[in-house]
Amino acid sequence: MKRLLSRRIVWVAPVLLAVVFATAILAALIDENTKIEDLYDWGLHKFLVEQQATSLQDLTGRFLDDQYLFLYITPPDPDFILFQPGGMIPILDLKAFPDEFIDGLVGTIGKDGIRRFPIWVYEDPDSPGREIVIENAEGKQLARLKREWNYSPDWFVRERHPELDTYEKWYRDWLLASYDPSRICMRYDLLVGEDDLIKYVWAQSIAAAQSPPGGGMLKSGWEGGTVSNLQFVAIDKTTNGTIELTIAWPEDGLATNMVDFFACTNLMVQNWEIAVTTNVDLNTNCFSWIDEDSTNYTIRFYDCWTLDDTDGDGISDGREKRLYGSDPDDTDSDDDGLGDGTEINVTETDPADCDTDDDGLVDGYDGYHPVASYTNGVDANTNGYVDGEYDFGTDPKDADSDDDTFGDGYEVYYGTDPTNAASFPATLSGTIIYSGGQTGSVHALAVESSASWSETRSAVLAVPGVYTISNTPTLNSYWIKAYRDSNTNGVRDAWEAWGAYVSNAVAVVTNTTGLDITLTDPDLDGDGMPDWQELDIINADTNDAIETIDHVFEWADFDGDGVSNGDEIALGTDPNNSNSVPPVLRFSAAATSVSESASNVVVSIDLLPAASDTVQATLSVIGGNADNGTDYAFTNQTVTFSAAETNEQINVTIYVNDPGEAAESIVFKLAGLGGPAAMGTPDQFTVWITDSFADSDSDGLPDSWEQQYFGNLSQGAAGDPDGDNVSNLTEFKQGRHPNAGAVADTNNVLKLNVITPLR
Repeated sequence: MKRLLSRRIVWVAPVLLAVVFATAILAALIDENTKIEDLYDWGLHKFLVEQQATSLQDLTGRFLDDQYLFLYITPPDPDFILFQPGGMIPILDLKAFPDEFIDGLVGTIGKDGIRRFPIWVYEDPDSPGREIVIENAEGKQLARLKREWNYSPDWFVRERHPELDTYEKWYRDWLLASYDPSRICMRYDLLVGEDDLIKYVWAQSIAAAQSPPGGGMLKSGWEGGTVSNLQFVAIDKTTNGTIELTIAWPEDGLATNMVDFFACTNLMVQNWEIAVTTNVDLNTNCFSWIDEDSTNYTIRFYDCWTLDDTDGDGISDGREKRLYGSDPDDTDSDDDGLGDGTEINVTETDPADCDTDDDGLVDGYDGYHPVASYTNGVDANTNGYVDGEYDFGTDPKDADSDDDTFGDGYEVYYGTDPTNAASFPATLSGTIIYSGGQTGSVHALAVESSASWSETRSAVLAVPGVYTISNTPTLNSYWIKAYRDSNTNGVRDAWEAWGAYVSNAVAVVTNTTGLDITLTDPDLDGDGMPDWQELDIINADTNDAIETIDHVFEWADFDGDGVSNGDEIALGTDPNNSNSVPPVLRFSAAATSVSESASNVVVSIDLLPAASDTVQATLSVIGGNADNGTDYAFTNQTVTFSAAETNEQINVTIYVNDPGEAAESIVFKLAGLGGPAAMGTPDQFTVWITDSFADSDSDGLPDSWEQQYFGNLSQGAAGDPDGDNVSNLTEFKQGRHPNAGAVADTNNVLKLNVITPLR
């Protein structure tokens, strides 16, 4: 081949040679005003000369430019190799290329009768440094060129994703594999030598002169060999910049004489549309069409299908695949009970999406689409299949058919009518109050009969408080109830605290608030002790005689801690546990003794253990023979213990009077207890008052008597400070006033004037 291509010729001879070959064609294209040379496309000639490759490196550079361009439009499939035509490249200076390269070229004859030498150029991913390989049409290697020393195949991805290293590894690996430059394989048709260049330009010039203006659909013969199916065999750029597409089919023809050409600008989103639907001549084996709209797009992908309808659903296979995403082999691709043809032509729903409006209901009927294959599907009747729009009369293209702000599937799931705006899932709310001693979660219920405790419509709270029961169908009446699940078994037991809304039943027509509930502890025997505490006592000792709640007494002290069962219940302590004791209020002692000579006595009151809140009680005198105001001074009063306080002391003033009198007493009582405490014992306190006969100066006069009348111990037994001729000793013994005189002495109980002292 080198010998045939090495000859150089002058410019005129090839032109004349071409004219000889094309005489019959040219005779029909020229007239007396047209020269042969005028038909030659000098612009195309100049363009091709400028596009010539001057070396292997130049050819490689052309490939690298195309590699960069086509990486942008390569489908993101790591296993897909994009074989892309790169156009015509002339080689005019054969000496600039290695002999083995020129000798290895294999030529083919195109439909224009011009010889071409196809080559394939690609980046070898398995070679050191990713070498560039050039092969001939038979796959024989013609050249292998090394890359720059620091070449890295991730250059394209890093250019588009500078933050690549921050991605998750799986995504980073996918990007690098999807946009590996070795996925681009370019085919170039070489025009080797000036002869073939000129012949090619003449062929294009004559074809252009023959073509009618405006382009459009063309019929042509294809001589490129046989094909096994309908396929694209040529994609060419016309002189006015549009794209000419050629399809071919087997010699035995096609099933239909109509085909759809589809076009797309983004394979990532598959935005296919029908570019043209046309008849083809089945007497030929190919058809060409010029896409007049192609100049409006930077990137354009094409696909072509016959109008075969494999599944007989009225939609051609190509349109199912490219326009609707449905399965050409399945009449109901999305298993929603509506055929693909019905969805496209009648309901205008998506044949590839079982739920066009994404409301949880399939476009058609129940019984076709398994719940297991649709995560958000509604199966209200629990038959294993997603419920259908047509079963409820809803619109498959409107997620909220009755415009009540609740989706159709949502309403079906919660039992409301999706075609009635007055029927929708409402919320019921209120506050649950409980002051008893049971623990456990609180269940609020909306039930359809007074005896029901169904959990179908319920809300569960960790502790009493605000509750909300959602998704309760309107246009119904409900009993609003609640209970405390103390044994955590999920059902209401007879002894557990419970309550109901006071105005049951509630007719629900919209969201309803203020449904407050107070829980109380059941007390079957009415003894003031709740059943749950009595059950604790019954179950505490299986060997005792306490077997029913009638055997449990409020006044008894089951745990022997000094506080009755009833008091412990009232104060929140455990009547089964002797270590669980409420605060007890009591006097520190039951009695004390004090002498008249003392100025006061202390009444001590204990509250043990300390209470968590304020405790009060009334301290009063309820008995004793001492005279309030003469023997002592005290006013009944309230004793208050603040939180954590354990002792209060009350001072009572004691008077000295009537020496020699008998012992006297004051009886105090605690009553009227208020606060978190129980009354203990002793709850009474007695103070004994005794006379004092001490005589520290041994003058026969008690110290207490001297202190009472004189304020000191300086008087003697014979003294007579009031001058009534009666000595202090006589006045003491007679109970007289030693400072008042005979007349004024109020202690003279006989009311006598003493003339002669008594002996």
